[in-house]
Amino acid sequence: MRQAGYLPAIPEEPAGKIFTRSPLEKEKAVEKLDMRFFHEYLEDKFGRRVYRVTIDPGLGCPRGSALESRCFFCDENGARAAHIHPGMPLQEQISAGIGFIRRNHGEACGLAAYVQAHTGTNSSPEKLEELYGSILASAGFDCLIIATRPDALPDGTVSLLGRLSREIELWVELGVQSANDETLRLINRGHDFRCVQEAARHLDAVGVNLAAHVILGLPGEGRREFHRTAARISALPFKAVKIHNLLILRDTVFEGWHRDGRIRTMNEHQYAAVLLDFVRRLPPEILLMRVCADADEDKVLAPKWGMDKAQFIEMFRAMISEDGTSRFSVVKTADASPTLWHPRYREHYRSIAGARSESRTKFVEGCEIRRLLAEKDKARILEIGLGHGCNLSETLKVFRSMDAGCRLDYLSVENDISGLDNAVALGMVDEADIGIFKELLDRRSYSEGGLSINILEGEGREVLPEIAGKFDAVYLDPFSTESNVEMWTYDFIAKIASLMEEDAILATYSSAYTARGALARCGFHIGETSPLGRRRGGTLASFSKDHVPNPISAKEWGIIRGTTAGLAYRDPGLSSSRPEIKSRRTRLAARLRRRGIPKWLKG
Repeated sequence: MRQAGYLPAIPEEPAGKIFTRSPLEKEKAVEKLDMRFFHEYLEDKFGRRVYRVTIDPGLGCPRGSALESRCFFCDENGARAAHIHPGMPLQEQISAGIGFIRRNHGEACGLAAYVQAHTGTNSSPEKLEELYGSILASAGFDCLIIATRPDALPDGTVSLLGRLSREIELWVELGVQSANDETLRLINRGHDFRCVQEAARHLDAVGVNLAAHVILGLPGEGRREFHRTAARISALPFKAVKIHNLLILRDTVFEGWHRDGRIRTMNEHQYAAVLLDFVRRLPPEILLMRVCADADEDKVLAPKWGMDKAQFIEMFRAMISEDGTSRFSVVKTADASPTLWHPRYREHYRSIAGARSESRTKFVEGCEIRRLLAEKDKARILEIGLGHGCNLSETLKVFRSMDAGCRLDYLSVENDISGLDNAVALGMVDEADIGIFKELLDRRSYSEGGLSINILEGEGREVLPEIAGKFDAVYLDPFSTESNVEMWTYDFIAKIASLMEEDAILATYSSAYTARGALARCGFHIGETSPLGRRRGGTLASFSKDHVPNPISAKEWGIIRGTTAGLAYRDPGLSSSRPEIKSRRTRLAARLRRRGIPKWLKG
């Protein structure tokens, strides 16, 4: 067990490993992943989609409401739905919930009464019998779902739940969180795993359908602990599992831990890899009630994902529906255009806020491609990172809209052509581009009329010296500075700068201070493109001030020039490893701070 609270719950092996299996392992993985979501089970059973009406009967939690007495991940609302305020009458809650469902999903859908907040059995059996009788009498519910704790189930309550299960489809969500007692003590859970085992067996004995609620990402836990939780849940009579990634909420003990750097959360790609690994270890017949957490955005301190819940579920569905060998998943973005998720880099190629929109606004419009094609005898574009071809496709739209006499020379540097290969195979490519993209896959080049496209395949630092001539526009589009840092160093960007015309424009989606610091060191004027799905926009850079229409602010320049936040990564020989590049910057930043250079701009 790791030291409490200091090591994040992230994959302990490369994410790509879980996609590479022997034939026997693949066969077992496919069998394991033949799973259904809980809502599909309800739809099959009742012949219609069933939606949850969330209810808070005001029972509270046996742990109390004080900050230090609660579970350390739990806020004072205890998972109460956002539209329910404390003291809201029960019938008003039910009417509001049903009204919302009917307005959004029609009159024909089914209803599930869902007692979600706090502990749904935290009262005497007599009062609970009256409460649940009142709930079920208030509307034509198809089923009843009660969330509770394993230490809030005395014999009388278990007997009551057994009687209810004979009257209506009843499911009890049992708060397990982890099967590891050290973790349960660490998070102030108030019970051990033996309590879970006893509660599960007692409820199963009276015919209650059971679901286990688990949190992946609790401090001190990694793959070993996740595997143990999956194994111990699988040995109990659970018919469903509700899995959440850890959220850091305001007004929790974990808020302080997160602020002090004692706990970290997973981004959506790290979590997807952990989740897939966890699900593979469960019995194939177990139902998935939920696979990720959600809460009021104002209450969530971390993680701040780039995709919403629906997009994550779409990505995860694609992952579990494949045969275990697929490396990429297609995700529909906010403008309805698709992008790919790359499991090795654990990132999307394009923004979830709109794949096509990002390519068009940040790259094609940012580099003024229409103007270039109109003014130049031949416009030359250099792209670092072809990906699945979204920037190229948006550029071709502009090219086709111009006069027949325009000429375009497009050169893309790409280390992993499988992004384009997957885009073609998965039907992501526009009909107008499909012939071009297929020829690029076959020949790495395409030429017709005034259009010339070439792919220079290989690691950017190695192939950039092979490029001759000057370019009018540069699309700097590798993965992020965190996962692809070698493409963001001052030394690499300086090499790109040497290939640019004096009036050329460089565009990138990134607004990272390290990237802008490298651009500033190369002598560029720096501007910002409009934000898309995030607070900060992308970056434009040019040696010509006239081609930077929206310069970054004086404060931004102060951060870049006067703090270690804007300190560029260095890779003097264009051959250092990622850890070496990151370590070099860390050491230099420490030396500069000892000399009085601040980490951040004050005031």
